Amino acid sequence: MLTIKTTNESLNKALDEITRARDEAKLTLHLLSAEAKDKWSELEGKLQQLEGQLSEKGEKATEQSAAKVHELAANLRQFVQSHVKQS
Repeated sequence: MLTIKTTNESLNKALDEITRARDEAKLTLHLLSAEAKDKWSELEGKLQQLEGQLSEKGEKATEQSAAKVHELAANLRQFVQSHVKQS
């Protein structure tokens, strides 16, 4: 469970960092030239795409891990039941 929690925390920190960087850039956006604003639009699109990918991968990884945990728990229960009955 610690690894899943650590992975989720790392993902959340990365997403927070992207959000903070975008917010900081938006505060100074009005000072940029037209060319720089065009470049900003390009970068912002890439940021949004990355956020979406990170979020999607994090959710999939969490779901896959949860499924494996449930499977292992079921296997452990079955193991205990089969060995208790034989004793």
